[in-house]
Amino acid sequence: MSPQLHLPMELIRMICEVSDQSTLASLSRVSKALHTVVEDYLWINYEWDGSSRVVKYLQRIIEKPELASLVKHVNIHFPGELEYDEVLESNIVEPLDVPKSAIPSLIASSPEVQDNWKNEIEASDPSAFLALVIALLPNLVSIRVHTRALQELDNLCELFDWVSRPEDKEARMSSVHGGHDPAFPHLREVYITSTDRASVEPGWERTNHAMDLLPLFYLPSLEHITAPIHLQDNFSWGRPTQPNAENIKSLDISMIREANLARVLAATPLLEKLDWNWCSRLDMDPLYPVPIADKHINLQRLSVLLGKLSETLTHLKITGSIRRLATEDGRFEGMFTKLVDDGNLGIFTPLTKLQTFHVPLSFVLGLHDPHKSDPLVLARNLPSNVEYLTISDEKPDPDDAHWLPEEIILVVKAYLSCWKEWTPKLVSLKLEIGSKGADLVAEELADVVASSGIQFQIEANPFPWDLSDSTDES
Repeated sequence: MSPQLHLPMELIRMICEVSDQSTLASLSRVSKALHTVVEDYLWINYEWDGSSRVVKYLQRIIEKPELASLVKHVNIHFPGELEYDEVLESNIVEPLDVPKSAIPSLIASSPEVQDNWKNEIEASDPSAFLALVIALLPNLVSIRVHTRALQELDNLCELFDWVSRPEDKEARMSSVHGGHDPAFPHLREVYITSTDRASVEPGWERTNHAMDLLPLFYLPSLEHITAPIHLQDNFSWGRPTQPNAENIKSLDISMIREANLARVLAATPLLEKLDWNWCSRLDMDPLYPVPIADKHINLQRLSVLLGKLSETLTHLKITGSIRRLATEDGRFEGMFTKLVDDGNLGIFTPLTKLQTFHVPLSFVLGLHDPHKSDPLVLARNLPSNVEYLTISDEKPDPDDAHWLPEEIILVVKAYLSCWKEWTPKLVSLKLEIGSKGADLVAEELADVVASSGIQFQIEANPFPWDLSDSTDES
């Protein structure tokens, strides 16, 4: 008998709980007895890399449904990157290497497949196999997907839509192998991310594919969503009524503007955490063929929609990026028009429950010259109970991507001289600054930081897509 089996069973299980898949696989080969213990943990986390292993996994689930009930977490990664032309094609995924003999039994495992996914299964489409696997896992807690483009998830989005309709429950139970309702009653978290290029060039994602993710808001157990919800003026829930997603506590969404963000937040009235990428929109450029009615960041509208979350929101992160495009004559043009800062800049002061706050300086300062503004403008416009504050120097101006170091120094120095009066609970201040200005800002703020007594950090944040120094002379 191997030495490992002399360990108390509780200790063996504790080791399994903190071990990765590779370690678990090694443990399972030590002995048959240990394999029996470890196998449960091997099934708790399922990882798929786009290979044909998904077919073998499907076959095991169909043969032994009790194994499917053990799976709690699914992690899917579509490898590689795509060129723009490939993303525009309807079929962008390489077929799996699936034995033809296996296909009939896989289709027969779910009568629903006969109508919806039969053609995709027969064509060995990874998206269909992925959706079929997930449909057979009744106890999922989290789903993580890294995709090159959302159309890789067409079948998965169809599944989300199907399981989020209560009126279809009876049909679902009769259609899925094992007779369970694949409505994900335990699902708490869904993370869907795209490649870096797709995340900063939303033109790579079609609006209809992003809207296919909206059924997630109808899943009653879901608490967190991370997704590139790229929506324009044709926003539609696709149902007679909007969801009442009081269960959703955390959102991390990008490629969405204020008007549509308002619709999403109206459906999540008890939201506690919001991460919002506010300006990565290729279609804001006039040269891009997809129009958008509002080309400005409307602070007044933002103030109204955030105000509705003043009693629940404890974490708010707003990020942005300045993306410059090369025109035909070789010049670089900024993508974004200037920030609309009319109305009250203090849009965050009503958020009295906010503890963690990450914001571009422009959202609390406007676009005015700090030398001509109220020196306490930053202090006045911050939530009073903030504890952890991060300020980034992105500037939504076509001609000027970042605030100048001397402007940042002026504003932050004034704030640090009186922070206890305006934000008495502050514990930490972090500045994210373009790499050229970070050292100067750190040097000039050293004395006032030392006397402030708060934790302070400066992070050089060079944006690889910021081409503000490029010229047409190269």
